[in-house]
Amino acid sequence: MSDITPADLGRLLDLAFSPVDEQADVIDLSRDGAHLVLAGAGSGKTETMSLRALWLIATQGVRPEEVLGLTFTRKAARELAERFRQRIALVRRHRSRFEEMGISVDHLADDDHGFATPTVSTYNAFASEIFAEHAARIGWDSDSPVITEATAFAIARDVVTQSTDPRLGEYDFSLLTIVDAVIRLAAELSEYNVTDDDAVVDYARRVAALRDLPGKETQAMNTFRGKFAVVGALEALMPLARDFILEKKRRGVVEFSDQVTFARRIVQQFPDVKQFYRDRFRVVILDEYQDTSFSQTSLFSELFGPQRVTAVGDPNQSIYGWRGASPANVASFHDDFHVAEGERTHRPLVTSWRNGTAILAAANVILDNRTEQNPLDVDRLNSFPGASRC
Repeated sequence: MSDITPADLGRLLDLAFSPVDEQADVIDLSRDGAHLVLAGAGSGKTETMSLRALWLIATQGVRPEEVLGLTFTRKAARELAERFRQRIALVRRHRSRFEEMGISVDHLADDDHGFATPTVSTYNAFASEIFAEHAARIGWDSDSPVITEATAFAIARDVVTQSTDPRLGEYDFSLLTIVDAVIRLAAELSEYNVTDDDAVVDYARRVAALRDLPGKETQAMNTFRGKFAVVGALEALMPLARDFILEKKRRGVVEFSDQVTFARRIVQQFPDVKQFYRDRFRVVILDEYQDTSFSQTSLFSELFGPQRVTAVGDPNQSIYGWRGASPANVASFHDDFHVAEGERTHRPLVTSWRNGTAILAAANVILDNRTEQNPLDVDRLNSFPGASRC
């Protein structure tokens, strides 16, 4: 182990820009524990995360292959992987400098050609790996094809059109609306591991009864009654959602969202799978954490909490709400990863390296005047030294 600082590391590797103080605070967080980083737009989070991995590799004896980085898109994964590769290559190239300072990097000596590198993947691809490797243990084929949204719609449409439930005719819904509702409901039943259908139906009946409450026949009241009626339709939609799930199983196909759900089920049911990944990865970096869904959060907290995790997110940049992501995931990070009350902290990255002062000022005005505030939010952004006035 070593007392080398992130600034020292930058100088040893001849980096063009040395980490600023707020980046250094993130880079040298302890290897153990679950850490949350709130990173504003353009605050250099990819660079900071690559330097954090590098610092742990260079100073804490972590091997490159013991680092896992997860993000949302293949493009972002390629960028993070390339940043990791370049930084680790620098350590190998300047090994003599570390040795002169009494810093051992012997754990890199047996890999001069750089074949041992961090694992970088998208969240879904990583879940897919777990599912494919252990699918048989939960009764699935590891080669189950992943279907497109169009194919899922066609399967759900077949389920709906074959139904003889007379209740479907009581609602003023089109076939398209019912099929979409069945697909969404099936996804949520799996995501939240709902097993008590009767409780859901009972809730639907009680909500539907509210439409009969006395009140003036105003437009607003009619709108609310219409919403209560929609919730009441759950009673008829639940069996269709279950049939859709069973039909996918019968055909041996899965959706992308199913892979995460099944991976979580595998990890929960088979402790040896969980232990395998905990032994394999000593450092886990979760990028774009604000866009994780409940199922993804559950999977990775089950796998890696409450240790070895650094999550990076910004509630103001959440863009995947349509598929179950929620900025509230950031605020619940410490609960989800079982961090003890006295150890709950977060680190900010609020120096924007992307924008001039005028654009940044406008962005801060928008942030200051939002109608909805996130429970755990990023501070106002600051401009970097020498930023332009535009």
